[in-house]
Amino acid sequence: SVRDAIIETQEGLKLAATLRIPPGNRPFPAVMIVTGSGPWGRNPNDPISVALLSHGNAVLQFDKRGVGQSTGILDTAQTSDLARDAGIIAKWLRQQPSIDPRHTGILGGSQGGMIAISVAAADPQVAFIVDMAGPAEPLGELAIRQNELAMLDAGMNPSQVAAVVKMFHEGLAALRAANGDEDAVARTKAALAPYVGTLITQADADATAERLRNSATRAMLLYDPKAALERIRVPVLGLFGTMDHQVPAEENAEALRQGLA
Repeated sequence: SVRDAIIETQEGLKLAATLRIPPGNRPFPAVMIVTGSGPWGRNPNDPISVALLSHGNAVLQFDKRGVGQSTGILDTAQTSDLARDAGIIAKWLRQQPSIDPRHTGILGGSQGGMIAISVAAADPQVAFIVDMAGPAEPLGELAIRQNELAMLDAGMNPSQVAAVVKMFHEGLAALRAANGDEDAVARTKAALAPYVGTLITQADADATAERLRNSATRAMLLYDPKAALERIRVPVLGLFGTMDHQVPAEENAEALRQGLA
């Protein structure tokens, strides 16, 4: 059976969700799907959801805030906002009469894996987590690693890549020391200034600094999943791909293991 629902948050947002129930005897174990970054919503043909349903699990999908039939604005939402939304939906799911709350967990991909960890850290009733390529290292460090791999993949000289990575690390250090919008912009411009004309153009340096005027962007780059991981007390299945250059497997699998230890 299929049930559509509108779940209201404390902020007054209305989040659209769909709960699919397999045939058989109730109550059912359930999995809430949390998608990765971007304007993703419900997808009844998602192969993971279809597989879970065919193996006797109830599956809940939902439209992110500002996507599909959900209200709100996605562009200004921080990861903590999305985790709060997901936490409210997870509680709603456990309250449904057809669901076994003792066997109800979260499956998240990419940013969704990080959100699943955040939800479970705050809600001890989450029974399990499936973390599919969820970032486990600090996001600023991850962003630098993504750029490093992209440059190497493009055939850039390794010594030049190393120089660019050094510049990125200095920019990140400046951001960590900043206090507020204007300070973040000023410190970033100062950190990038020595490299203008050699590794970066003035226009790109200015554009990079201006992007950090956005508090949501700064919060994302400064976020470290470690604190949430250390609060997890339920089983976690972490899945990473060795060819994934967005969430590199070796570094993030190790960060996940260390955080959960």
